Amino acid sequence: MKRALLWLGGGLVAFVLLVALIAPELLGSIDVVGGMVALSLLMLLPALIVALVFVSVRRRRQRDHGRGV
Repeated sequence: MKRALLWLGGGLVAFVLLVALIAPELLGSIDVVGGMVALSLLMLLPALIVALVFVSVRRRRQRDHGRGV
């Protein structure tokens, strides 16, 4: 789980760095920066939902296994 979150965070950082390196003039506009933040949040949301589902299923399996079910 931690490894997946590290990849997710690293991907978001890489996205921001690439945008800053490729087109630094875009960072001067508030609209573009706001759009970039919105796009990053849109990319992050599905990944967080999948991570939460994964954790809940894993905890349920561990709890059921501990009871001997």
